[in-house]
Amino acid sequence: DGLDDGSRDLEGLASELKKSFGCGGTVKNGHIELQGDHRKSVEKALTERGFPPQSIEVQEGSPET
Repeated sequence: DGLDDGSRDLEGLASELKKSFGCGGTVKNGHIELQGDHRKSVEKALTERGFPPQSIEVQEGSPET
């Protein structure tokens, strides 16, 4: 969540993450949703891609729930 500031290609980032984790997923309303439990891995993957750790918030389930 919080990645849709216009400076990032969310579709491209989602594609990279899906490939890295071997899962499906989508981009909806500025959120990247991945299938499966990748909470720990996605934090590491995002920091490796230059996101500051304090700016990463990983949520369980979809943002609509």
